[in-house]
Amino acid sequence: MFGQELFLLFLWDTKIMKKHAQDENLRVEGTRYSGIVIVDDEILLMFRRKDGRQYYTLPGGHKRRGELDNETVRREIFEETGIRVEVGQIVLDFKNDFTNQQDKIFLCSAKKKTRPRLLGEEKDYSCQNNYYKPMWVRVEEASNLINMYPEEARNWLMSRNDTR
Repeated sequence: MFGQELFLLFLWDTKIMKKHAQDENLRVEGTRYSGIVIVDDEILLMFRRKDGRQYYTLPGGHKRRGELDNETVRREIFEETGIRVEVGQIVLDFKNDFTNQQDKIFLCSAKKKTRPRLLGEEKDYSCQNNYYKPMWVRVEEASNLINMYPEEARNWLMSRNDTR
């Protein structure tokens, strides 16, 4: 029985790898597109545990060839959280020295706050050492998280709180 289970796991893993390899062929490197989604004074964040580090980040990812910026942000947020958003203006555009890529962050809106659920490749690859969990966090709490990245997004949230 163990051999059959291992074989089925291999088939599932091969299917997932092929699916994501097709996405990789369309991927445009160099810029990460993400969105700030705030509903009822809570922001949509992705909690990550990777390589022994725990941190929060905005949902987002890379553009596929032929996509517009707003299409990328909409798709990535849906794939990572299951939440549909409207993409508004760009609020941050900077060179991220940590990742050595450009970051473009857009202000987004959702019609209602629904429970986020992990979809897409993050769901397929999430495990104990590479963990993803989308969640809503109070804006005030998020702006004080020392482990929220990129720092520029946290600073944007803090400046937003200062003007309220």
